[in-house]
Amino acid sequence: MGCWQLISIIRGLFILLSLLLGLSASPLFVSAQWLWVCLLISVNMLTSGLTGFCLLSHLFCKLGAKRV
Repeated sequence: MGCWQLISIIRGLFILLSLLLGLSASPLFVSAQWLWVCLLISVNMLTSGLTGFCLLSHLFCKLGAKRV
């Protein structure tokens, strides 16, 4: 599994988790403050797409994940 696949999986899981914990209609609702996590991930995805720099990608490649 390559770096970008791992990053996509982690981003997707964190977005789903933050939505489950932040939306009042969810049975796992904790606080609306969890929606900030979703916003931060979205900003990270936007800057990564525009600049090509992603800190998580560099960390995974240093740990030995294949760069695809």
